[in-house]
Amino acid sequence: MSGFLQIYFIEKVYGYAYPITFVAFIIGMVVMLSGGSMQTVSMRMRWFAEVCGVLVMAVVFASICYVILGDPKTNLVLFVVMLIYTLVSRDYKRMAKWLMVTVYFSTNLQVIILGSNLTGLLRQINFKWVGPEDGFDTTGVIVMIIILLIALFIRKFNVTDFPYHADRYAILIMLISVMGLVIYSMGYESDLSNGRLLILSTMFTTVELLAYYLFYVISKEQNDKVALMLLQQKSSSEREYFKLTQANQEEMRLLRHELKNYFGYASALLQQKRYEEALTMFEEVTEEVFGDTLVIDCGQDVINSVMNTVYHRCKSRGIHLNHHIVVPSQLGIRDSELYSLLMNLLENAMEGCSDVEKPVIDITIKVHGKQLLIRVTNPVSREIRYSRRLTLKTTKADSGFHGYGTKIIGIIASKNNGIVQYDIDSGAFKVDVMLSLG
Repeated sequence: MSGFLQIYFIEKVYGYAYPITFVAFIIGMVVMLSGGSMQTVSMRMRWFAEVCGVLVMAVVFASICYVILGDPKTNLVLFVVMLIYTLVSRDYKRMAKWLMVTVYFSTNLQVIILGSNLTGLLRQINFKWVGPEDGFDTTGVIVMIIILLIALFIRKFNVTDFPYHADRYAILIMLISVMGLVIYSMGYESDLSNGRLLILSTMFTTVELLAYYLFYVISKEQNDKVALMLLQQKSSSEREYFKLTQANQEEMRLLRHELKNYFGYASALLQQKRYEEALTMFEEVTEEVFGDTLVIDCGQDVINSVMNTVYHRCKSRGIHLNHHIVVPSQLGIRDSELYSLLMNLLENAMEGCSDVEKPVIDITIKVHGKQLLIRVTNPVSREIRYSRRLTLKTTKADSGFHGYGTKIIGIIASKNNGIVQYDIDSGAFKVDVMLSLG
């Protein structure tokens, strides 16, 4: 370790740029991947401790490479240290972390090319204080500032808070980062002038950061759209449920006024021993009073709201709804998420029943230990391919909008540490959802 530090950090055979870039990379990486606010004392102490720990680890790895290979293999060492720190970091979601570090590492390599060629270009025009031999390492400081700004930029526009990501764009960004590695290797082997390499590395760094920012904007837009759809769906269903409740209450008010007359007439029929007419009248009154009232009451308000709304929708479409629900009144799941999950599951089931002869939906909701179990089953048309039903792809014309229902189911399950499974068995499409109750 002493040999590596002596040559590269104390004697500075490559000038101040090497130790400045080495330390700046570590600091930027920790700043980028450390979640939480830096305004608290505990967070700043944690940040400082992590910087020191990662820096020591990087120096040890570089020293080992220097002893064994005669070269510290700086880029490889920093890459390995970055992977290790990314694996142990728990402040961001996995996909967000890997995308962040991929962009960070690739752009940092471009910045190294930028700094190297900027030094050569400034010397060509006799600019003072280019390197330490000129009195001050201007390019080393510029590179350090750019590295830290890139880390702050990636940290600010991270996508870890978005439950839904546009994965195809993430893959595209990673491919751009791979191209950045190729350009980095070309930068030391090509015969291009300092000015051209400076322009090339600057342009590619800008393109890569712009692509990352566009990914953030697209992901934010997608998640805003999902959130808006949840709100619209809940608002629409609540209005429907409210109107249904109002209509039932109005009917009950009218019927109460008529019950006295019904009972009086029934009493007269019974006194006259006209039993069959009295029985017929009671059946008609029973159907009129109870036929269209809310029929499902499991003791859980959100489930009641969804089930009664869906019950009346099914009834209007000729779909039979079977339900088996045994749950406590409090489930420990956000009402909006439970509402949206059930509504989307049942709407998918209603869509699946649209082309079958005997449409029927079976739903079971129960609690097992600390898990909420939901199963929805409906017959599926043979004309719809197996793979299409398993991915819950809509057959509606406006599939771009309705496709978000499936994403919402997955997002809500993920947020509640749950899973979703789809299956087709004997012509029936089955969805199983398991959510953690804490």
